[in-house]
Amino acid sequence: MVLRAILRTGLAAATVLTAFPSSAQVDGDSNDAAAVACAPSGQRLADLKAAAGDASAATASVTWSARIAVEPPRLAETVDLEGACATFVVGYKMGQAALRTGEGFEIRDYRIIANDRAAVARPSREFARLAPDLDGARLIAVDRVGYRRDGARLIVDYVGLWQDPRGWMAASFFKVEGEDASDPRIVLRSKEPLLGLSYFPAPDTPSGRLVVIQRLSDDKVRVIGFDWSHPDWFDNQR
Repeated sequence: MVLRAILRTGLAAATVLTAFPSSAQVDGDSNDAAAVACAPSGQRLADLKAAAGDASAATASVTWSARIAVEPPRLAETVDLEGACATFVVGYKMGQAALRTGEGFEIRDYRIIANDRAAVARPSREFARLAPDLDGARLIAVDRVGYRRDGARLIVDYVGLWQDPRGWMAASFFKVEGEDASDPRIVLRSKEPLLGLSYFPAPDTPSGRLVVIQRLSDDKVRVIGFDWSHPDWFDNQR
């Protein structure tokens, strides 16, 4: 049990800042046509503004799966970002965020501060390639949750974001090397447009910060972060 906890949380925390792929492996780049239309390179953070989000609206915008809803995750943060390139925010981890074109920034006391190291918040194409089909839904993003062992097998847990005609949904799955990914398992649903998803693991417990990025308008998004404790969620997944 101790080894399982260490593998699931400790390794995930230790690798979260180093395991993200290079810019060639993630969606968007500095020549992205849509992003160039939003603002020229070097100016995409210039008019981006941050403010406190509406906590009640954020909580009401998602519906948790029946099993999780018994003890729903706690809303930990909600931040509104507004500006010409706000809808290009694709990842957010503990105050650090990234545009799909590669620019990284941090939010400190609701101030936007450019920070290239924050680009680690960008989603990974490598993770996305591992995702299973979810009834034909369109895959948007995948992030890694952590590691665990089942005997000699090393299992990697993930959470992803999909869209289908009914709305948007986050779902978990796991992968064992040399085997297909497990079937996805719904974590939450939203009828509000979601542009991205991120996960940041806690250092010593099977839990972490699950973040979704909600589109509010053509120039405004809401970052919504929940503290999700999942001691047996992945163990019971098949």
